[in-house]
Amino acid sequence: MGANDPNDVPVAAVLREAERDLHAAIRYKTTLERLLSGGAAEHRERAALALARVSTEYPEEVHGALGTAVDAIADDRRSVRGNASALVAMVAKTYPDDVARHSDSLVEALSDPHHTVVKNAVEALAYTTRSAPQGALDGRDRLAALLESTDSEVRRHAAIAVYNLADAYPDRVDRTVDRLATRLSTDTDEVTRIAAAGALSAIAREEPGAITPFVDDLEAILRTETDSRVRGNVIAILAELAERDPAAIAPLTETLTRSLSSSEHTTLVNATDVLGCLARSDPDLIREADAVPSLRDLWDRTDSREVRENVSAIVEAVSDQPADAERDRRSAAPADLPGAMVEEALRIAGESTRQVILDIETFINGRSEQNQTTVEVMDSAVGDLDVRGREEAKREPSDVRRREEAKREPSDVRRRDG
Repeated sequence: MGANDPNDVPVAAVLREAERDLHAAIRYKTTLERLLSGGAAEHRERAALALARVSTEYPEEVHGALGTAVDAIADDRRSVRGNASALVAMVAKTYPDDVARHSDSLVEALSDPHHTVVKNAVEALAYTTRSAPQGALDGRDRLAALLESTDSEVRRHAAIAVYNLADAYPDRVDRTVDRLATRLSTDTDEVTRIAAAGALSAIAREEPGAITPFVDDLEAILRTETDSRVRGNVIAILAELAERDPAAIAPLTETLTRSLSSSEHTTLVNATDVLGCLARSDPDLIREADAVPSLRDLWDRTDSREVRENVSAIVEAVSDQPADAERDRRSAAPADLPGAMVEEALRIAGESTRQVILDIETFINGRSEQNQTTVEVMDSAVGDLDVRGREEAKREPSDVRRREEAKREPSDVRRRDG
């Protein structure tokens, strides 16, 4: 190194400055990475913390330390593992494909006895499995178990990771159905419920028999769920089932008809898709549920081509009229459907749109100002690091929140001599 290289500064001075100032930690990041890789126990702990704190604000600055941080997740000091895993999770948010190359290490970390490591590992997998789900396949049973965690943030990210796996490999995660159904029915976090419903819909594509026993539960959720995004994905599950076994969904026709009053696009696309399946199976279901006025109103107020295409399939089935028929379409229309609507609907019939599964990426990378739980997850994860044994930490409050577990459990970080 050159005479003016900041990484020539003595280790004690580097650590002291890095702990006080993020920008100093960035200047000394090469030294900090070297300490994390092969330093003494105390140096590894302090270097890991400094780098993890940088990652919360400037993940691009520690991207080059990713491999070292992954290796440090296996350190014998739990505070090193916790801090290193926090860095990996933050880097995963910005560089998921790079972190995905280390999926095996993250899957192994899901069984770590230190809760912070588990929390950070499952969050990292929530990011990486969107584009590289294959890396977490071997961890699917552990992810399923984490759906029952007492930590709501762990449950949320486990549900997102399972959703991503189910979307790519629906026949490989069917053993998670019971736990996903429980999360959908009982979890208080809306993102967890959205992800659970999305995963169940994906599983229903390949293994509908695994979902059919929960039809009554799904109807109960539709009656009580207040989040329109959750409702949309629940109806997507019913769409998958209705395509294969419409008789199993037929008792829900009236409930689905009520969903036509929604203003949420996913709900409307999926509800009309299900009703189309039911209409093709038994047109009388639509008439008996008094769905015709709701379909007419929806047609008049929507400008969504997807919704109109699905409604056209319902009109075609209820009219008992093929789209290319030559006879008078108006005479075949059921009561209360205006002739002009029927004529247009039958013209575009046959182009029915499949259901739209709400993309969970929206809730990782595009959170609204009213709901910043993903950011809070990382802040609190970094706060749950076992670094409170030093005298400086006793005198000065951390600028990062600590979770209750860190408050309850003593740190294993040794105090410095002198």
